[in-house]
Amino acid sequence: MGRWDYLYDLQPRAALDVLLDEAAKAFAEDLQQWPPPLEGIEPAGAARTLNVLQGPRPHRLAFDQAFALARLDLAHEYEAIDRWQDDGWRSAQLNEGERDAAIFLWRYLTERLFDLNESLQSKMKRRDLVELVDRIERRFLAPSLFV
Repeated sequence: MGRWDYLYDLQPRAALDVLLDEAAKAFAEDLQQWPPPLEGIEPAGAARTLNVLQGPRPHRLAFDQAFALARLDLAHEYEAIDRWQDDGWRSAQLNEGERDAAIFLWRYLTERLFDLNESLQSKMKRRDLVELVDRIERRFLAPSLFV
């Protein structure tokens, strides 16, 4: 068996799959910083957002909820988002500061996803963006990152 024979067994990857992997890696790296890079983004809700950005890195639960909210947003599940904002954050065991962090992170993620889609002029479908959220979450929330 030759040195490069294994290459014949590799499956070709679709361009979208490569794009999603690379974008997930970049997003996860951005989220590992606190606060994440904000160039080109206008944080909404100035006082609450300022508290979130100046505070410590949010708890893992806030990130979990942000990823869930991003999926709901991409699926146009606005009633579910409203229920979460009314009282669901409490049942998710978040305090008010963590709720604000989850909301900021959700908006940050979705805004950055739409910016990516627009800048690439790829017109990725929403299901592709949801898949990207899943990949970001898997990369970012690896057990070794949160102790």
